[in-house]
Order: sequence, then C-alpha cells, then structure tokens
Amino acid sequence: MMKKITIQRMAAMLTASALLLMMAACGNSPAKEETPRQESPSTDSTAQENGGEAEFVLKYADISSAEHPKNVVADHFMTAVEERTGGRIQFERYYDSSIGSAREIAEAMMQGVVDMMAGGSGDASVYAPVMEILTNGPYLYDSPEHGEAVLRAVWDDVTTMLRDARMQPLFPYYMGTRQLISKKPVRSFEDFQGLRKRTLETPFFIDMFRAMGGAPSPTAFSEVYTALQTGVVEAAGGDAQSINLQKWYEQAKYLTKYDLIRVQTIMVMSQSAYDALPDDLKETINEVAWEQVAWANQMAEASEEETLSHLSELGVEVIELPDGEKQKFKDSLASYTADYALSLGEDVKTLYDKMISVEY
Repeated sequence: MMKKITIQRMAAMLTASALLLMMAACGNSPAKEETPRQESPSTDSTAQENGGEAEFVLKYADISSAEHPKNVVADHFMTAVEERTGGRIQFERYYDSSIGSAREIAEAMMQGVVDMMAGGSGDASVYAPVMEILTNGPYLYDSPEHGEAVLRAVWDDVTTMLRDARMQPLFPYYMGTRQLISKKPVRSFEDFQGLRKRTLETPFFIDMFRAMGGAPSPTAFSEVYTALQTGVVEAAGGDAQSINLQKWYEQAKYLTKYDLIRVQTIMVMSQSAYDALPDDLKETINEVAWEQVAWANQMAEASEEETLSHLSELGVEVIELPDGEKQKFKDSLASYTADYALSLGEDVKTLYDKMISVEY
C-alpha cells in the first residue's frame, strides 16, 4: 500500500490550531499557486510513469510570493526532485501567506499539515532558536559565498540541532540582504535613533533593533504596507525583492543600504515527513538539495542588483552609507549575537564560535 502525505491530512487534525479552524470556516483549503515549470515536464507526465499517482505528495508553504527569489529557488528544487524521482514525489506549493503567517506555517509543519518550508526567523526559529543566528546573524556573513562556506563547515552540528527540534535541514541559500526602507531619509547612525521600525515578531529581532537605538514595532509581514501607510511605523526592513514585490516603496521612498543581514535561508522538512521516505528517495533529495546552492546564490545576487536599480527608477532614493556610519551600526551590535548564542546554551555558543572561525 502506498504511503501518502497529502492535504487530506488536514481533515484528521482534530486538535489543529486556529489556522485549521480558519480553513474550515472558509470551507476550502488555501488557494494554491503553481509557479511555471522551469525547463521540465509537467508532474502529470512523471506521475503517469508510476501508474498515475505519486507515492508521496508533500506540501510547501511560504509567506512570500511565488516570484520572490526564495520561492524561485524552492520551485527549482521541488521541480528537480519531482523529475529525479520519476514522479514518486510531488509537491503542492502554497505562497503569499495562504497558509498563514510565518509562525503559523511553522506550527502547521509541526502538526503535519505542511511538510516543507524555507526556514529562518519567525518560523523555524520558534522551535529552534538557533535558526536566528544561522539565517539572520547581523553582520555575520560577508557575502553569499561566505555564508555558504560557514554553513557547510558546521552542517553536521546544524543537522543535529534541527533534528532535535523535529526538523530536517536540506540546504542553505542566500535570500538577499536586509536593508532599511523608510519614510524619511536615514543617512547616518544618528538618524536611526528612535526610529519606529517594523521588525519581525521575535525577541532576537526586537532586542537587536533596541540595541541599535531604534524603536522596534513587531508587525506581521502581511501588515507592513498598512503600517507604513498609516504611520504606525516609520520604517521597515527587508531584502530588495520583498520591498519591491510588497510595494512598500509606495509608502516609503528612502532605502538605506546598511547591509544589516545577508540572509541565509535554510530549506527544512518536517522530521516526520523526511523520515517517512525510503532511503533511496532521501538520497535523491539530499543530492538535489546541495546542487541548488551555487545557482541559487548567483540568481539571488543578480536579482538583488536588478531590483535595486528598478526601485531607483520608481523614485526611491537609494542611500549608500559612508563606511564610518555603517561601522557605527556594526559597533552597536558587536557582542549581540555572541551574547544571544550564549543565552541559548553552551552548545549554541560553541557552534557560533565555530562559525566565526571559518576562514574564507
């Protein structure tokens, strides 16, 4: 009898959280978006080779649009897995917060309703706080390639820690650099002081912006546009692609490149979904996963440069901070990540020390 991991499992989640209650109230599962296949046959044809039905149907969810580079990479990976397994594995894709907020997606994965996500802060970090450091350590990675080198060097430790949190890490990749988008120009560290800035709803980010002298305002990703529009916040932060796709630039016309975080997303599966796969499919997934990294990094970098130029054409002033001003931001966070790592335990502090000692 074939094993299946499908959307029908939602009906069996009698103890599901408000996320599932919301789905039931709507009378439908969330809208599903399929991204265009990239130089690949349809999943229908590969499924037909296996009697017309996949052995495993896995569900991927994310808060960003299908066009965001994070999800372009995800789709590229999923399509490759579908092809290389001959359709034995197929994926359902859910974008634009159609499953819920970042935290709700993580909760759904822990409940077995979602099988895979691009993990980072505010989602996977809810269950594995070390993800804050791995994916969003301020001024931790000098480049996408540096981030890849560091994470490869500590991947065994990462795998152990995430599996302890019931997640299986698959591969890391560059998502973009978090910059500042604001309603008034920020040309110096002094201009940032007291700025009401939207932040992720995690203690790591809230305390980070306090340490920098800002006034953090935790706000869900889907609510940032309205928060800027109504003046609840004066600024937000994110990679250039998010700023563009979410149209935050319509409400905030100044983008300050302080290069706060070069984000390394980590694609993760739920441990239960991964462990349910036979060894040959696990091996294929692992092989395909690491094949994505170099391409993903290059694609995200190119997209970032193109998007910054596009934002400038739309009337956004892109502010390049002088080195001295950027250093003040760095200095304000000099011990922040190390202190946070230690607060999570000696094992996390040891991991962080390994990360900063990697030569590249």
